[in-house]
Amino acid sequence: MIETQYNAKVRVLCSDNGGEYQSSDLQKYLEGHGIIHQTTCSNTPQQNGVAERKNRHLLEVVRASLIAAKIPISYWGEAITFVTYFINQVPSNSINFQTTLEALINVVVAPTIPNLPPRVFGCMAFVHLHKHQRTKLTSRALQCVFIGYALHKKGYRCYHPPTQRMFITMDVVFHEDSMYSSFESELQGEYQKEIQTLDYDYHIYEDDESGQSELVNQEAGELDMSGTTLEPSSNDHP
Repeated sequence: MIETQYNAKVRVLCSDNGGEYQSSDLQKYLEGHGIIHQTTCSNTPQQNGVAERKNRHLLEVVRASLIAAKIPISYWGEAITFVTYFINQVPSNSINFQTTLEALINVVVAPTIPNLPPRVFGCMAFVHLHKHQRTKLTSRALQCVFIGYALHKKGYRCYHPPTQRMFITMDVVFHEDSMYSSFESELQGEYQKEIQTLDYDYHIYEDDESGQSELVNQEAGELDMSGTTLEPSSNDHP
C-alpha cells in the first residue's frame, strides 16, 4: 500500500519481538523484497520509542473519548478508528503546527483523502431516512450515535443500537451537545453524588490523653460527608 499509494519504498521495518513479527511467512516476504527487519532487545521498549509513544497517545485519547461519551468499552474499535482520523486532522507543534497529512505531502506524493468536518464522538445523530426506508407515517429521521468516519467513502458512520444497523451517510443532523448513550462507564472516577451517599461507620475511642482524643475527633469530623460532627463512642476502650 505504501508503494502504490505513496510511491515510496519500505527499506527498514522496526518492531519488537512479538510473534506476529517472527513468523516465517513474514520473514520470507521481507527477504524477498529486500526489507531489513530490525527488532528491539528483550524488555527494552524504549528502542522502539516512536511506535510506543504513538500507541500510548492513541490509547489515552481513546480512553478519554469513551469516558466523555459514556460509551461501553466494547466500542473501542470504532473509537480508535475515530481517534486516528481525528489526530491526523489536528495540527501538531512537533511538525511546525502542520497536520500529519500536510507534513506527509512535503515528503511523498500522498493520495487525496476525504476531509470531513470534525464531530463529537458518541454524540446524538439524526440520520435522514429516504422514501424507500420509511412509510408515510413513520419518522423521517432515525436517532443514532455518531461513532466515526467511513474508511473508503465520504460519509459519517452512525450506529442504531436498537436494530444494530450501521448507516454511512452525509444526510445527518448532529446534536453535539447531547450524548446518545446513558451508560455509565466503569472507567470513570467516583461521582460526587456517590461520595455523598457513602455511609461511614467510625468507632472512635477516648484516649487517656485528651489532646490526642480531640485530634482524632477533629479528623473524623472533617471526613464526615453529611456535614455533622461525629461524636466519640461512649464505650470505654477495653
